[in-house]
Amino acid sequence: MKFSKSFILILALALVAIPLADQTNTEYKGSCSLATLQGTYGDFEEGTVLAQFPGFPAPPFPVVLVGMVTYDGAGNVSATYTASMGGVILPGTGTGTYTVNPDCTYSDVITEPNGPGGHHVGTVTGKGMFQEVHAMYIDPWLVASGTLRKTPAGGCSQKSLKGTYAVLGQGWLTPPGFSSLVPAAHVGIFAANGKGSFYGDDTINIAGNITPDSFTATYTINADCTISAEITTSMGVIHEAGTITGKGRFEESHKIVTDPGWVFADTGKKE
Repeated sequence: MKFSKSFILILALALVAIPLADQTNTEYKGSCSLATLQGTYGDFEEGTVLAQFPGFPAPPFPVVLVGMVTYDGAGNVSATYTASMGGVILPGTGTGTYTVNPDCTYSDVITEPNGPGGHHVGTVTGKGMFQEVHAMYIDPWLVASGTLRKTPAGGCSQKSLKGTYAVLGQGWLTPPGFSSLVPAAHVGIFAANGKGSFYGDDTINIAGNITPDSFTATYTINADCTISAEITTSMGVIHEAGTITGKGRFEESHKIVTDPGWVFADTGKKE
């Protein structure tokens, strides 16, 4: 029996497509569950508030947040955080429930005793110390997203910040001579001694004005891997709060400025 060239070509394409179709049907099945998320994660979020709240600026205004989120592996979650909402510094706590589907998609519902709470959807990636949750809010009052990264299993100490780090940050601040928030960013390096102090150099961009700068700082790292720092710069003394995540050469610090009038976050990564 003879087959035309066109028939043979169609058959060959169909045979190639079979494993591709099988892969498409199975690649999202995954192997995640509630137990996939268990332990404490450093949370780092940025976005824009769209609704008016008493005591806060008129919307829209920027928001940044750092905190600790703990999953129990059975669907319950708790959180502590510090946020800057348009330059108003707000500490808070929350509890709620979470869901992890077999395809590693994620959702949660967080209730706060003195705040609006929130709802996230997202994805879980990686394993062990490399595990992350990428999530965004689905509440109409907020457009924001963030990343949660594992904190060291054995906890932290002053030695958890030791060595040379690259730092990158961006946000909003109200510098001398300005009456409202202006955009700002900085990039640089710093060296920490593992004993409670660090120093560094960076380049700052404030509303388009470029300035080189040097800074010194003292810091405290708690056993739960939260960090606070007091940094002396050319613009004065700045205070930050944040978290330590990862370990070794993959260690990172995520911090926000906790001085009123600042909505600014930065990340330090081990060089």
